[in-house]
Amino acid sequence: MYFATEGKSTDKAKLKASQLLGGYTLTNHEGGWLNNGDVVEEVSYSLTFILMDEKTEQIKELATYIKDHYNQSEVWVTRQEVTNLIY
Repeated sequence: MYFATEGKSTDKAKLKASQLLGGYTLTNHEGGWLNNGDVVEEVSYSLTFILMDEKTEQIKELATYIKDHYNQSEVWVTRQEVTNLIY
C-alpha cells in the first residue's frame, strides 16, 4: 500500500494498520516527477503486510482511512501471492 502524507506523521496509519491487520512494515520512499517542466519531489511511504488469508475489506478500510486522513486523491494497493516458509 503506497501513499503520501503531506508532511503528517505516519503514526495514525501505523496504528490503524495494526488494528485492522495485526501488524505492518513501513518503508520510506523519496521520489520525483516532472510537472510542466519542473521537478516535483515528494516523500511517500509503503505499508507491507504478510497475510495468511484475504482481508479485502480491512485493506479497503485502511486505504480509505489513509486517503481521508492524509487528504490524498489515491492510495495505491498492490497484491502479490508468495510462498512462505517458516522454520
